[in-house]
Amino acid sequence: MVSHSSPSVRPSSSAPASPANAAPRGRGLRLGVAALAALGLFQFFGCRTPSTWRPYERPEGGIKATDLVLAADGTYAEDGSCVGCHTSCSDPHPGARQASCVFCHGGDASKTDVVGAHPQPSFPKRWPDSANPERTYVLTMRESEAWIQFVNPGDLRVANKTCGPCHQDEVLRVMKSLMTTSQHFWGTVTYANGIVSTKRSILGESYGPDGTPQMVQHVIREPGKPDRLPTAEELAANSWSAVALPLPHWEVTQPSNVFRIFEKGSRLGTAALGLNGLNSPVPGLPDKFEDPGRPNNKSSDRGLGTLNRVDLPTLNVHKTRLNDPHLSFFGTNDGPGDFRSSGCTACHVVYANDRDPVHSGLFAQFGNLGQGNVGAAASFLQRDDHKEPLGVDPTIAQDKSGHPIAHRFTRAIPSSTCMVCHMHQPNSFLNTYYGYQMWSYETDGQHMWPETQPDKGHEEVREINDRNPEGAASRGKWGDRSFLAGVAQEINPKLEHTQFADYHGHGWIFRAVFKMDRKGNLLDKDGAIVPYDKKDKFAGVIPALGQKVDAAAIARGCFVPQPGQPVHLKDVHAERGMHCVDCHFEQDVHGDTHLYSEYQAAIQIQCQDCHGTATEYATLRFSGPAAKAEDASAADGKKQRMDRRLKDRSEVQTPWRQKRFEVVDKGGRRTYVQRSMLIPGLEWEISQVKNSCTEGDPEYNPKSAYAKLQTKADGSCAHTAEKMDCAACHTSWMTSCFGCHLPQEANWRTDMHHFEDKKLRNWASYNPQVARDDVFMLGVSPDVKDNKVAVVRSSSAVMVSSTDAQRAIAYKQQLTIAANGMNGQCFNTHFAHTVRKTETRKCSDCHLSDKNDNNAWLAQTYLMGTNYVNFFGMYAYVGEGAGGLEAVKITEWPEPQAMIGSNLHRMAFPDEYKAHEKAGRELSEAHHHGGSVRSLEVRGEYLYTASGEDGFRVYDIANVANKNFSERIVTAPVSPLGQDTHVKTRFATCVALPTNMSISMARPWIPENREQNYPYQGRDQNLHETYRYAYVSDRFEGLVLVDIDCLTDGDPDNNFTKRALTFNPDGALAGAEHVAIAGATVYVCCDRGLAVIDVMDPLAPKLVATVPLNKPRAAAIQFRYAFVVDADGLKVVDVTLPAKAKLVAGAGVPLADARDVYVAREYAYVGAGKDGLAIVDVQKPEQPRLLTKFTADGALADTNQVKVGMVNDSVYGLVADGRSGFHVLQLVTPEDGGRSAYGFSPEPRPKWIAGHRTRGPALAIAKGLERDRAVDESGHQVSIFGRIGGRPFTLAEMQKLYLRADGSLMPVSDDVPAGWKPPAVMPSAGKK
Repeated sequence: MVSHSSPSVRPSSSAPASPANAAPRGRGLRLGVAALAALGLFQFFGCRTPSTWRPYERPEGGIKATDLVLAADGTYAEDGSCVGCHTSCSDPHPGARQASCVFCHGGDASKTDVVGAHPQPSFPKRWPDSANPERTYVLTMRESEAWIQFVNPGDLRVANKTCGPCHQDEVLRVMKSLMTTSQHFWGTVTYANGIVSTKRSILGESYGPDGTPQMVQHVIREPGKPDRLPTAEELAANSWSAVALPLPHWEVTQPSNVFRIFEKGSRLGTAALGLNGLNSPVPGLPDKFEDPGRPNNKSSDRGLGTLNRVDLPTLNVHKTRLNDPHLSFFGTNDGPGDFRSSGCTACHVVYANDRDPVHSGLFAQFGNLGQGNVGAAASFLQRDDHKEPLGVDPTIAQDKSGHPIAHRFTRAIPSSTCMVCHMHQPNSFLNTYYGYQMWSYETDGQHMWPETQPDKGHEEVREINDRNPEGAASRGKWGDRSFLAGVAQEINPKLEHTQFADYHGHGWIFRAVFKMDRKGNLLDKDGAIVPYDKKDKFAGVIPALGQKVDAAAIARGCFVPQPGQPVHLKDVHAERGMHCVDCHFEQDVHGDTHLYSEYQAAIQIQCQDCHGTATEYATLRFSGPAAKAEDASAADGKKQRMDRRLKDRSEVQTPWRQKRFEVVDKGGRRTYVQRSMLIPGLEWEISQVKNSCTEGDPEYNPKSAYAKLQTKADGSCAHTAEKMDCAACHTSWMTSCFGCHLPQEANWRTDMHHFEDKKLRNWASYNPQVARDDVFMLGVSPDVKDNKVAVVRSSSAVMVSSTDAQRAIAYKQQLTIAANGMNGQCFNTHFAHTVRKTETRKCSDCHLSDKNDNNAWLAQTYLMGTNYVNFFGMYAYVGEGAGGLEAVKITEWPEPQAMIGSNLHRMAFPDEYKAHEKAGRELSEAHHHGGSVRSLEVRGEYLYTASGEDGFRVYDIANVANKNFSERIVTAPVSPLGQDTHVKTRFATCVALPTNMSISMARPWIPENREQNYPYQGRDQNLHETYRYAYVSDRFEGLVLVDIDCLTDGDPDNNFTKRALTFNPDGALAGAEHVAIAGATVYVCCDRGLAVIDVMDPLAPKLVATVPLNKPRAAAIQFRYAFVVDADGLKVVDVTLPAKAKLVAGAGVPLADARDVYVAREYAYVGAGKDGLAIVDVQKPEQPRLLTKFTADGALADTNQVKVGMVNDSVYGLVADGRSGFHVLQLVTPEDGGRSAYGFSPEPRPKWIAGHRTRGPALAIAKGLERDRAVDESGHQVSIFGRIGGRPFTLAEMQKLYLRADGSLMPVSDDVPAGWKPPAVMPSAGKK
């Protein structure tokens, strides 16, 4: 018997407490669930125990027959006058169960007038007619129960008494499901951004019948036993949560990331003061009593560093239309892809959201504007035993948006209904099933931006941003709803690079993903290149919108790609006409009453349940995490498998009473058949993996068999379902979000979206920056998925900014720090729903290629990063030697933050672009600071420099964009006595950080969070000790380590950097000019060559190798190779095993004056002096070849350094030239022509687009923020994973994929060896 749970609502009267773990000097606040339940977190929401509600119990006296059953005369009991007006209104419950109007909708059927018969709304202006109103959010919680029941009997506030009498268990499950509580999303976003210290989610969303937010407690209810709480072992084994608490306000929680703008407090104390000490501040006027940079006007008294700050990720969740609403609320009903109701009705009553028949099936014919179309729906919104036509209610305006297609419940739910909620990155992003990805403003953008720059007023901008949280929407055409609704039909025929979807959840644009090679060429089904200039190449690739596609057409392959056409990479199941409900059965969508902490834990089904394995046929039994139930008889609470056959009536029958699954004999061959839940007559033969591995079977596939039956040295199978997710090989592509910008604006008074219906100041827009589909990454799945090898995606890279009431930028583009001190760039294992049969992974996608052409690819696969999608923010930082440093503005501040002078700049900012051209493409804004800067790195709010004779120095750049500061870059912002970030060395030549992502070593390691532990000198640590230091090369002292963790401990009184170590054994590092870090290995370019230093214990380093070179100047490390420039040019060093580093003979490119090298994916960018920028193809590292030399018509004549990064879809190079200053090059862009910018590594085609004449010779540039790096070359994790127990590979796990046990290389071929046959005896699964 599966145990279940019920909610428990708890009142509160205690004072508020913060679930943050950001505390002074790294003292993290560790909060357990019991402690949180005891805290008064609900006082702010007015949470209380409803006095009259008895949750989830059947009505006393049972169900009255007159309430539900059709009377003998053919009329419904108690309907009275309802049918007098609502003539021809169809019964939403066809078939066995029927109910009266008033049983579901309430009201008084004895009254003949509208006002008397109908309940009345508390907010009539928001409910002007029968349509679902737009963007009601939490307003519905202030409406009366009677009104909510009237407009939607399936709403969860009333479903217990409307749906519950017949569907009690279902209502209970839905109320506690992830689709209602959003518990995974709330938990991950708060942990990954440092707001709560527990990784097991304790936050969720739930409301009582009176609309009051409530705490939900996980209670186990077993037959014949008293109710109990789950044990700690049960919580861990099943990835359950013990409780779901409402999320406190952003101005209540301690800010998780103390972005230090030095508002520690003024001389006037803590009271908020106005102009010259008056009570009411006057915006824009200075207060003579304020300390400079420390305003008196503040938000709250929450402790250290909080005066004018709010917790931005929390603000974003509460107020920005980002990942909401979920089932407690109506859909926003304001655009294609956003039409739905709430609660049970949200899924079981279908709205018209999408005209693509792949997405909507037979519902595609009804449009995408959420309008009713009852007559046409009659043929398939009925059961075989209920043939009467659907009637048209004359009181309902069928042509008005916000109405369902028909007044009828159905289990034939199209995927377009699911997509209303599942179309955003953190919410189990399922656009990939359709073959779509988020559009990031640039590709084919000429059709999406107006030719004339719009001049919209504040009210118009606010109206657009209420529908679409993107700041760019008010500039683009898609902010216009009429344009948005017609994008797919009217714009797609004009596009060169992609196609847009017909649904637009949140007002967004989604672009199609197509099969292409790594250079960005379109490919057809057979791998042939499809030219981008081919006319009508996309015709028919995306099905005609609104067409009626029946079972016969789908069976003929109407969605299947044809030769010579681009392949739209939708999931193969979607290509065959399957919808979400064809795989995800009742428990997956309703839940099972448990509070799950993770999406993956709540899923019953796995691939092998239907397709079997290489050695076994399918059993049609569930085997996923949610199919595991606790063994009630086991004292230790261990979970055990529970094999449930598909024998419940709702699971084995389609809406047309056909068997959903059958195993039949076809010509003596065992055949599995599945029938569609959406399209009558459509059925599929379920392919069996075992058949594809059995020689002689009609489905035998040698390539598939070869991959699945690979054996290890012990004879066991290398690739089994026990060790790997099926998707690790069958995923054709994966979405990765490498950045979104959340700028807070203090002067927007906007509505709350959760818990309370309030208007409060402060709002944050949501702005996608880089969304890629070319990345393939692997890692370890969470505990609940048995820590298998699985596909990884980057799901959230939150950059936050803040502008005050006077629109001064208080801080800009800061990356958050996770609760455990890791970088908040969140990765997670994910089932992408992009399964294909042909476009699958190859052996060389995970292993070392026998052609040795996948070094960059494997660096990406193993999550080390490739320096390609690095973020270039608003300012570039240029070191100018004795001339000091400059911060040069390179992007616009309004969204989209386009690179100045770029193609996106031309489209989105036509006026500014023309002004830029008129100024000779000179970048005009720059902020200077004196000093002597030879090398520099940026992390968070600080700039770390190597400054020659001045040694190592840290600059404060927190206020570089703040117009209220006359000096934007400083060295001692508090006072010389309160801060010293300078370390004297003899002659510092270069500085390097283990990562330039924000991290903190001060956060405590908490065992329950199941994070990796890197203990050092008796301390448990979330990060390896190497991350505590900055590494400085000094010409005379060798290698200097500086402890810089004091700058991220949250205490502005503790900013004192210290020299931790000097290392130069026997002068081995004399003449040190450059330092590079790869995990626990440091590479120093010095007089003797390339010195390789082991810093596994950073305070006890070891010189393990020296590779002789001719005056090396710089090195860049990518996975197995170090690319070094010396007096001869570019050379390659094999560092597969760093202690055995060796020069690769013959691998080099002669360059007369190579000064620096930067490697981004498959290209090395060399600062080549008078030769300008030299670009070298290093796809095959041991066979580098010069691609081009670029001088920008002579502008690059003394080139020292280049850094590469990405803004939106384009790749840019920032160049430091000693003579001409700073330059911006556009390297890859969608407008290049003839190729896509979305390939893994398109060939760079440099074009000069902007420059700035620096005050001194430009020597160095800070590289962009790393965004695709979760682990370093030593296997040490640096970025947070959003799953409990999920993580990147360790070094030992990586090495198993490319090294043999003896340390020799283990190359693989993508071809099946000639004559290979499956073994006569199938290999065993072996050990995990």
